Amino acid sequence: MRKKIIAASIALVLVFSLIWRMTRVNYMTNPNKENKNILFVAERSASPYCRLEIKATGKMEIMTGNNSGTHLVSGNYILSGDTLIFKNDILGISDFIHTNKFLLDGDKLLININEKGAYDTISCLKIRKNKIKS
Repeated sequence: MRKKIIAASIALVLVFSLIWRMTRVNYMTNPNKENKNILFVAERSASPYCRLEIKATGKMEIMTGNNSGTHLVSGNYILSGDTLIFKNDILGISDFIHTNKFLLDGDKLLININEKGAYDTISCLKIRKNKIKS
């Protein structure tokens, strides 16, 4: 009897794992219209790492990380001309990004403001996908 319970438990775990994995793969390979990116920016050098996505739903996600871990913040944004303003707090990612205002500059996204108050053009991110209508 005990062996049957253990076998049934293992089978249930395998079934639920398989279902979870199939739904995650389907979500990642066939995202619905609401989850499609209209802006995707990523910097994947060794360390640190930064990824910024704007979804068609009006949500923005920023993920930063280094060798010791990653941080993800998400929330709403405002587009004002060529400036993206992240409406949520950037705590947790402030080691990499020092402002909640980002400037679209051609194929680059300027993410930091220097001590003079101007955008830093050296520590910028390359825009990989941009479907924002100007």
